[in-house]
Amino acid sequence: MKKLGLHYKKSAQAMVFSHHEMDAFEYLVRRHASLKFSFWLYQNDLHFINYTSLLPKNISKDIVYLSNSYSENQGSLLHARDFVANEDCLPVFYGQVPFPVQKKASKVQLLDEYGGIVHTQELEAEQSFSYRDRNLTEGMYTLVANGERKSFLFFHENLVPKPLAWIEINWSEKMLDNILGQINKNQKNEPYNFMVSFEERKTVWRYIIIPKYENPSNLEVRMIEGQDKVTFSKPVEGKFYNQQAYIFESNQLLSMKERPNCSFELVSGSKIIKKLLPAPSPELIKPSSDNLKFYSEIIVYI
Repeated sequence: MKKLGLHYKKSAQAMVFSHHEMDAFEYLVRRHASLKFSFWLYQNDLHFINYTSLLPKNISKDIVYLSNSYSENQGSLLHARDFVANEDCLPVFYGQVPFPVQKKASKVQLLDEYGGIVHTQELEAEQSFSYRDRNLTEGMYTLVANGERKSFLFFHENLVPKPLAWIEINWSEKMLDNILGQINKNQKNEPYNFMVSFEERKTVWRYIIIPKYENPSNLEVRMIEGQDKVTFSKPVEGKFYNQQAYIFESNQLLSMKERPNCSFELVSGSKIIKKLLPAPSPELIKPSSDNLKFYSEIIVYI
């Protein structure tokens, strides 16, 4: 990157240009039509998988693919939708690309990220085949067979620890012209701040009330404040680790946030038992049997 006049400035957490090397950078970009920078995105929060809306099985097995191919504008998102979606989570192949086994003789094509054909293979019915090429560039590819397309990420070696995402920034002539134009006019250079946005998970809040010091009747979870009216089910008596418990569930999905949009209290008739019930922790989330709904369990002793 230094040959291109590019340097990583840690204090700014950004890639910066050396003005005296801009001629070399411009020459190489125009000569090669475009440059591509690839980055790994890691996350060190153990509970990230709990409070984002992506399916846990996708994050644990696949890698999120992020690219500025959706927009070349400054401040654009690196994904097609408003938030990173499950469709952005791609399976990963290491060292080789297994082609899909077909029920009848078929032609299968391996395409690069631009739609160019990398390899075409005629397969007999039920034939297994894996494509190997030491010079195959790491990144996103697509297999096409009988009109069906399946995208994936390819890397030569297994990745340990597994990253959350693979980011590709394609540096086009349009982007270069924009920066050079600002420099030639002695304008302050506006940085390209590409963004990644994850949507928070929405869960059913499940309050588990354990009467340790008192056992009032007619318990109810009541909303204190919030933009939308939220109600809870009537209490269901049960056991929690052999302790008597009253279980309340929200009648709608609520967002996982550091500062929730709503707050609740526990009452018994006109008496307030617990002035402010705690918000859920990302540590205590349980999926339904079909993994389509998630529950946030909040244990409260009274």
